[in-house]
Amino acid sequence: MKIFKKVFIFIALLLLVFNLTSCNKEKDPGGKEGGDTEIDWSSKRVFQISEIEEYKDLSFEYDEFSLDMVKFLVTYTDGTSREVPLEASMLDDKDLNKLTKAGNPRIYITYEWNGEVFGLNYIVHLVDSALRDLDLNKDKSHGAVVKAIRDLNQNKINFIVEKSEAGIKALQFRYTFDTSIMTLSTISKNSSLAGPCEIKVEGNTITATILLDTMLTEETILFSVDFSGNFRTSKLAIDETFANAVYTVDENLQPVELENVLYHASIK
Repeated sequence: MKIFKKVFIFIALLLLVFNLTSCNKEKDPGGKEGGDTEIDWSSKRVFQISEIEEYKDLSFEYDEFSLDMVKFLVTYTDGTSREVPLEASMLDDKDLNKLTKAGNPRIYITYEWNGEVFGLNYIVHLVDSALRDLDLNKDKSHGAVVKAIRDLNQNKINFIVEKSEAGIKALQFRYTFDTSIMTLSTISKNSSLAGPCEIKVEGNTITATILLDTMLTEETILFSVDFSGNFRTSKLAIDETFANAVYTVDENLQPVELENVLYHASIK
């Protein structure tokens, strides 16, 4: 009899644990996944659509933006809710055109559900980070600026020197990057520049040593490198352990190292 009671209690405990586990698999009133239980959204009636608070201040690069990056919240009359991505059918042509350039366009989302139509005003923040790369030395605080800027149309990284009042005669620098995210291949030197030049990619580094026949004073592309992978997250950055330097020459044509050089890699 005692053995029977023990078996009975053991089975009862198992059933209790099973029921508790099953309850935990149900979705919460907010519609969030808590397990494998599926909700049939098609049978529900929409109460309202609204912005998602944590998404309101997000910014997107205008030339990499896609509509499904914008999500809004659909709340149903039974208290459940879910996030829904923006689709082209929810916007008119005028609003679609607003999303092709940098700015903070206000769009009107039209969401149709089971014969009902819901509307939502929404502001999208579209930025052009490349604008920050155009002139990094406006206050003339840097002796020179060397920058690596992505050319999205040609899948190249352009290594550039900005306009310099001192004039640039020679450079040596090294950038490193994460090879698991991005790879570099063909190197193309600016054919209009004369003088000894050695540029090479080895492992996770690209090293350049350039001696120019003439002094550079205007912004100039030194060379370009083809890339594949994700430039934005490649961690491309100047190698601080290398003897990076930019030189001009004095009135006696002797090399003078410029101070406070900025080595920049665009986030674009």
